[in-house]
Amino acid sequence: ENLVANRLHSGFEKTYGDFLEFETLTLCPIHLDCIVVDMLTDEEKDWLNSYHQTVQERLAEHLSGDVLDWLIYNTRKI
Repeated sequence: ENLVANRLHSGFEKTYGDFLEFETLTLCPIHLDCIVVDMLTDEEKDWLNSYHQTVQERLAEHLSGDVLDWLIYNTRKI
């Protein structure tokens, strides 16, 4: 289960009022061995790759050694 925060989305025109978006607070790689990649659409692959890039960018600076290697391997592009 992920924790998320609601925040005001600034990318929309205000014609219909304000919109909210979610910001993911908990970040953990999605285990690729549990995914049948051939069943994913291109859009789903793009989402997963983008999520894993975010996980790596936000966590890598806090890790080193084997743990960092594990993170990099488990957030690789599909």
